[in-house]
Amino acid sequence: MDSFVLCCPLCEILITVRAEDCLEGREFPCPICGRDICFKFTKEELERMEEIAKVNQQRAFRRQFPLAFGDR
Repeated sequence: MDSFVLCCPLCEILITVRAEDCLEGREFPCPICGRDICFKFTKEELERMEEIAKVNQQRAFRRQFPLAFGDR
């Protein structure tokens, strides 16, 4: 996964953050409140977040398109 949707810790808006920025701990301004924010995660934490995102996405698809997954 190249990016994650994370919540700004200051104004709580959802923003897209590149995985590379999270690994390196880069600071960037929030597009809404303008304050500098930084997300710092280890590679293992990012891998876990990616697995959780995949599971959540698959659940959403199963709810929206049950026949495509053989559910009735």
